[in-house]
Amino acid sequence: EPYASPLLADDLTGLPPALVLTAERDSLRPDGDAYARRLTEAGVRVWHDVTPRTDHYFLTEDPVRAGATMAKMSDEIRRSLS
Repeated sequence: EPYASPLLADDLTGLPPALVLTAERDSLRPDGDAYARRLTEAGVRVWHDVTPRTDHYFLTEDPVRAGATMAKMSDEIRRSLS
């Protein structure tokens, strides 16, 4: 449903901190990049990670890269909650 995309919202101010994860070779990466940029412009704290040499399915198909990305995400969440 295209209307469910938070990227299409008129105003992103007041949203909580966000983790935006994109894969370098994903056809949806431009949307993720744009969302992270809009959140930042709205004053939302954003951690945006682009995982190199990966496609949309890397979290389920590449356990080594997925593990490394999840570890980075976990570290960021811990820092954010400290």
